[in-house]
Amino acid sequence: MKYNVLSQSIGDEITEYALPAYFMVGASDYTTPYELVSEYYDSVKAPHKEILYFNNSAHFPFFEEPEKFCKEMKGLLLNEN
Repeated sequence: MKYNVLSQSIGDEITEYALPAYFMVGASDYTTPYELVSEYYDSVKAPHKEILYFNNSAHFPFFEEPEKFCKEMKGLLLNEN
């Protein structure tokens, strides 16, 4: 079985999206620090893009702030119609 692996960082290889791009970022995330996400966000081209910060979360805002996460998702879904 052959696996395709990115030859470099996703930030270097994927910077253009045909769909809206939303980034939900935990302020205490050490796996994907918000500084790196912000840098990548700035390089992304998309019809619409938005970055949402979760101040009381790390890598899993949907577990750590479920009420806020659901509210944000519902807002995004309702605004896209």
